[in-house]
Amino acid sequence: MNLTNDAHLELISTFGQSEEQVAAWKRVSLEENLPGTDAVKDDRLVWIADNEDWIEYYPEIAKYPGDHSMQTLINAPLYIRNAPCGVMGVICTEITKATPENIAFIDIVAGLVSLHLGKSLAKHQSLEDRGAYLTKRQITILEMISQQMTNMQIARELGYSESTIRHETMRIYELLQASGRREAVVIARKLNIIK
Repeated sequence: MNLTNDAHLELISTFGQSEEQVAAWKRVSLEENLPGTDAVKDDRLVWIADNEDWIEYYPEIAKYPGDHSMQTLINAPLYIRNAPCGVMGVICTEITKATPENIAFIDIVAGLVSLHLGKSLAKHQSLEDRGAYLTKRQITILEMISQQMTNMQIARELGYSESTIRHETMRIYELLQASGRREAVVIARKLNIIK
């Protein structure tokens, strides 16, 4: 589920749920007392191993349709650039304990889902948003790149190591979604970041 600007979680993908369940969970307010909302609000993994405990811990869950043969409910917060962006829910058919191995597995899967969401968001980001996170040093480096300076020349001019400049140029390409120096300069000029 994706975290919206108006404090809701919106369903973006499911597997194995009925149309009725998908419709019911399409949009959920963070005000509701639910495992997914708690995972986001409290920045924690919510793991309820036995379905008999679902209603005890989260009475509001009773108003949502569900497959009551399912046993374990797991909700893990998702992040893009260390900012909460949603929640991943997993429902298991068997009672699944929160062992260190199982928790590590869910953390890894949530990390991969977060990575995918971040990349998907970056693809749909507007051109103007791309340059919003550039630092002053990165803008200075971009200006020097536009003057056909090499990383070594930029490093000497600014007093940094060539490795630092190489790292900054890679970060610039990532932020601008550019494939290289030439494209980064073209995008930066379109955004009026450099002349």
